[in-house]
Amino acid sequence: MFQSENVANEEVKQAIIKVCPKTCGYCCLTDAFNCDNKPFPRISCSAITQTMCQNEIWRPIITEDCPKICGFCEASE
Repeated sequence: MFQSENVANEEVKQAIIKVCPKTCGYCCLTDAFNCDNKPFPRISCSAITQTMCQNEIWRPIITEDCPKICGFCEASE
């Protein structure tokens, strides 16, 4: 994994965030993960799995209540 201490300059870091955020360890810096979950969600955000993120029944609830968990921040706007 390409960690931030290996990034020579900010321009390279920003390119990495756009091109390979997951591989390079920068997922949470992308717009998809840059929001807050509801303070009192209908389901515990920490209990959400990746399978639930893709489930057509859970996805609308997660998008509204816990968007940061699945990278749904842009969808919840």
